[in-house]
Amino acid sequence: MKQSNVPHEKSHSASDEPHYDPDFESDEPPGDLLFEMETPSTNRLVIPFELAEAHFPPLATRKQNEKQVETLQFTDSQNREWYMPIQYYDAERGFMILTGWQKFSTQYDLKPMDLIRIYEPRPFRPETPHHFLIQVVKQEQETEPPPEFKDENFLFRIKLDKSDIDFNRVFLARDDVMRNFPEVEMQRNSKEKKIIRFTDAKWKDWYMDIMRYNEKKYMVIDGWDEFVKERGLQAEDLIRFYKHVYPCHSNHFLIRIAKKRDRGDPRPGHPGGGSGAGSSSQSYKGKEIAGGD
Repeated sequence: MKQSNVPHEKSHSASDEPHYDPDFESDEPPGDLLFEMETPSTNRLVIPFELAEAHFPPLATRKQNEKQVETLQFTDSQNREWYMPIQYYDAERGFMILTGWQKFSTQYDLKPMDLIRIYEPRPFRPETPHHFLIQVVKQEQETEPPPEFKDENFLFRIKLDKSDIDFNRVFLARDDVMRNFPEVEMQRNSKEKKIIRFTDAKWKDWYMDIMRYNEKKYMVIDGWDEFVKERGLQAEDLIRFYKHVYPCHSNHFLIRIAKKRDRGDPRPGHPGGGSGAGSSSQSYKGKEIAGGD
């Protein structure tokens, strides 16, 4: 029986649902190869437009009043089904997988330089045009030095509290956002969400959605919970934000963790941000670890 990372939108009987048995180990390809790419370490995969333009829905040319998100179905080598919504991400000129990639990456223990290959199934079924086969090809890894967290590129910090860990969101003070992330400015009553890309000390990219919460706060939502869980964050840990030395675009920054257990805080009662939306642009000189455990 097939497994899925999300429920089926409609129920099907066994006879109604097409069944693919992709044999990725045989010499015969499981379908027609469409493209392959290296897998960066990231919670949301961005597939370059040039690779997928001819195969994915034409999201790049859709108007604002048209559907901006489509769900793709991927069948992996273990015959599991992965339903992943995508949208066109103009800042990086690619198709962004919004949810599901973090779980897929964990399932296959993906590392930078590993390959994914996307196939069109054989036989092609017109009734499921957004169905693809996905193959993982493991590669030998190379060790990279961590990104440069330069003191002169330090922007601001926040100190987490329990609610930042439990409620899948973190608040940032509006003044800090406007001063350091000016491209994400939104009107007070706006329901708009924008995407910020943070690179941590392990070279993993974290795409997070940010929105205006009220007059004094912005709120980071989708993507934050994945970061918290993977890096094992706890209350009173510090998060520090830096300018990226080589940013991909204006909403690309560095993020660094200072775990409470690994530092000595000379001012234990000093507010550092978190859900209270207080923050500090002062440099913190305690012992830090880059990127967490």
